Order: sequence, then structure tokens, then C-alpha cells
Amino acid sequence: LNTIVLQQYFHRTNTMGMRARGCLLPALFDKILRVNVGATPDQSPGKLMNVITTDTGKIQSLFGMVLAIVSAPLQIAIATFLLYQQIRWSVFVGLAFQMFVMTPILMYITTKARALQRELAKKRDSRLSVVNEVFGAIKVIKMYAWEMSFGATMSDIRKDEISLLLNYAFLYSLQMTMFMFASTLISLVAFSVYTAAGNELDGIKIFASLALFTILRFPVSMLPMVIAMVIEANISFRRVRDVLMSTELDTSQVQILNSSSGDSGKNYAIEVKDASFYFDEQLTEHALKHISCGFEVGSLTMIIGQTGSGKTSVLRAILGDLNKSEHGALIYYDQTIYETEAQMATASKGLSFGYSSQTAWIQNSSVRDNIIFGKPFDAELYKKTTTACALKDDFQLFPNGD
Repeated sequence: LNTIVLQQYFHRTNTMGMRARGCLLPALFDKILRVNVGATPDQSPGKLMNVITTDTGKIQSLFGMVLAIVSAPLQIAIATFLLYQQIRWSVFVGLAFQMFVMTPILMYITTKARALQRELAKKRDSRLSVVNEVFGAIKVIKMYAWEMSFGATMSDIRKDEISLLLNYAFLYSLQMTMFMFASTLISLVAFSVYTAAGNELDGIKIFASLALFTILRFPVSMLPMVIAMVIEANISFRRVRDVLMSTELDTSQVQILNSSSGDSGKNYAIEVKDASFYFDEQLTEHALKHISCGFEVGSLTMIIGQTGSGKTSVLRAILGDLNKSEHGALIYYDQTIYETEAQMATASKGLSFGYSSQTAWIQNSSVRDNIIFGKPFDAELYKKTTTACALKDDFQLFPNGD
């Protein structure tokens, strides 16, 4: 019966944990796509990756042990009552030893472990941020032979991370060791006080008390693990909350109009009218000042300028990734003809855009899948595209082609 009940308990709680993580992951991915990067500079790619992989995993693992917070004190209370029937008030001396000697020590260790856990999370975020920056500028690093310099920087951060991890592991091991010997120490103190008071220990009392102290071992040893998991999960909850509460892009700064409502005389798909854009939410760091431009339907537009002149900022402004002042307008023209305004209001929300940034994003799939990117495969169009991009020779170099 005990095996059946425990199996059902772990099955159901682990299922709940998987469902909770399954709910968090889509919410986080959806939020990341809408985060205002300028208003939340602390949300680096490394930190976001840690939140998605590590923190959600810690929240999931908590579900399998969280009920021990309720069951462990109940087991301790019942075992203490039965022990009182055997060795009377001496059991309370043992529990007092646990409460006033061991508990403060364990609380101190737990506090230090929690502080180390926070520092460890920061170091992981820092390391992943540096790695992402190195991969983003790998061409420049290879060109100037800066591999050793950047490798040393990452190694130093990794050494600090390993040092914190070893300290955390030491404190965790010390905490587990003390709790594993807790029942033995409690029984030793209780028996010593019981005999010192002039009472006689016979076989029945000894074996019955040892059996009850053995029952105490599981909740007493499990409780620190649960407390440590709750502490780690609490930190993870805060990090997930910080991401979900991050400032989002203001979609209201974009106007969506029907193509027939444009007054420029040209068939624009996107138009910017005397608008100013800012990097920060407080509108203090200028990105672009009073720009006006339009992009006609079916045309190819090239933005040319020196490095740092604002070419990428123009693209970010068009995408709504920068904060716009109240003056000016950013307009998307929907080319679909609608019979009613209600149809337009509903359908215009589904306008789609394609944006290829300077940092490539590659799917874990074949080259062909990365090229068609989820679209139906058109052999003729695919052949024309790969020929125009001169990819045929590259495909021949790969063992499996495209």
C-alpha cells in the first residue's frame, strides 16, 4: 500500500510540475518577443537563456517535494508523541537540542547557501552574455587573432563560477550530513538524559524508541532538502517574474490603415512621417530625429550610410522596436481590400513581416529547412533562389548536401 500511494503521489506531482513548466515556457518565449530591450537593459540574452532552461527546471522539480513541507512536521509531531510514551520528557530535551543547537547552525548554512545561489546565478548570466557576444563578433575576433584574450576572459568568469559552485556544494553537503545524523544525535541526547535522571532503559523501550527515531529520520532528513529546493525555486520564481513583468514594446505607436486612406499619392506599404525615435522609455536618448520616409509596395529600398549613422535604427523604428515620441506617425498600410471597417480592424492585426538581423538565427534542421523556413517546398523557386545565391558549390561540399 505504501508503494502504491507513493507511486501515485510522485506521478501526479511530477505531472503537475511538467504542466507548470509547459505553461511557463510558451509564456516566456512569447514575452521575450515583445520585450522592450531599451527599457530593460538588464534582461541580457544569457540571463533569458538561464531563466528558460535552469529556472523553469527548478520550479518543475519543486512540485515533487513541496507536500513534504506539510507531511514532515506532521510525522515529527506523531513520532514525538509516541516517543513521549516511552521515555517521557527526555524526548523534549533531544528535540530542544535539535531546535536550539542544530537548527541555528543549519539556518546559518542555509542563509549562506542562498546568498551563494544568487551569486552563482549572476555569474552564469555574465558568462553566457560574454559567450553570446563572442559568437556574435567571431569574425572580428578571428581576424585580429583575439581568441586567447577573449578565451582568458571567459575562463576567468568560469573559474569564479566554479569556485562559487564548489562552495555551494560544500555547504549543501554539510547541510545534508548534519540532517542525516540528526536523528542519531537526538536519540543519543535523549537516552543520555533519560538514564542520567535515574531511569532504567530496557530492551522494549530502547528498540521501540529507536524505531520511532528511525521514523523521524526521513522527515528530518527530507525537510532540509525541501527547504533548499524552496529557496532555489523562490529565486527562480523571482527571475521568471522579472522577465514576465518586463516592459513591452508600445504597439499603440503604430497606425494600421487601409491602403486607400493614404494621402501621399504613392502606394506605400510603410510610411514614417516626421517622427522621432528614442532608445529609452523616458525619451531622453535620441536614436532618430524627425525622419520622414516611405517604402512603396513591390519596391526594393536600400539604406546606405557610414557605420553608426543609424541604418539599423531605421529598421528597428520601422519594426516598432524603438520608442516614438507623440509627434509624427509610423503607419503600416494594409493592401487587402475589405468590404467593411470591422473586417479591416480584425484582419489588420495579422499583418506579417520578415526581418533578417545581422545576427543569424539557425534552426536545428537541414539547410533546406532553414531556407524555406516552414513554407511549402517549391522545387522551382528553391532552385532559382539557391542558384541566385551561388549555393550549389557549397551544397556539394556538405556530406549530405542541403
